[in-house]
Amino acid sequence: MKTDREMANDILCKVNSMKEERRMMKNRMGRVAALSCVFALIFVAVFSLFIGGTTTDEKFASATSENTPPKKAFLMVANAAYETETVINKDADVTLPMGGILIAKDTKGMTFSEKDTVMLELKERLIQLYGKDCDWHLRGIQEDTTVYFGTADYLKVKIENPDSVDKISISCTDSGIITVSDKSKLGGSLSEYIKTIKQGTSITVTGKEYTEIYEKTDGICIEWFLSEIITDAFMTSPDMPLSEVEDEITISINYTDGSAEDYTVSFSFNDEGMLSAKCSF
Repeated sequence: MKTDREMANDILCKVNSMKEERRMMKNRMGRVAALSCVFALIFVAVFSLFIGGTTTDEKFASATSENTPPKKAFLMVANAAYETETVINKDADVTLPMGGILIAKDTKGMTFSEKDTVMLELKERLIQLYGKDCDWHLRGIQEDTTVYFGTADYLKVKIENPDSVDKISISCTDSGIITVSDKSKLGGSLSEYIKTIKQGTSITVTGKEYTEIYEKTDGICIEWFLSEIITDAFMTSPDMPLSEVEDEITISINYTDGSAEDYTVSFSFNDEGMLSAKCSF
């Protein structure tokens, strides 16, 4: 188990890496810890009917329409490349509009420069996926096997009535590691941003934390990356099919009135490393 100092160092490394990515990643990426900077992936829990593709103001206004129960929260997919947010309509099974690419190559005996070709290959594929060569994020590790994951998409949780929240629990399987934060604080004080970061496979945000930290600006951003278990599996078997990587994230919102909402988001990859995401309510 890491010490507090080691965890703080991990967070600082993550923030520095994120700043490098925002400068078009001019410096070569070396090893990034599996718990490092934030991927993108953000959840916003939903209580009632959702209205896809509307603005936040329109979503909140719709909650008060006749014969429509008040909404407690919203589940959205955000895109950093186009600065958009899509509200997910509540249904039994919803495919999320999330893109992402996983890549793993046997690079044993290669120099760092040669290993960088894996990252360049991923960049080219991301340009094809998003039609842009910026505003997406890469994270990964360069060892005997080089593993990278890139995306511009993430999930967000925004609660309409913060005072109604007792706690928000977010967890995943041992295939992944999740990070929650408030991205809106990235442009300000580094210390204030660090206060918003939580990492692990099981994260709890209390109602007080949500009200005092996340609700004031952008809500909770939830991002995903491979766990050390999966990266170690690629180290042992670099030819392991990418389609064997999958994870399941559960979001539980408990309210002060005793009610609760549970949401499950499943991640999977095809043999080419393309991400698919689905949400169940």
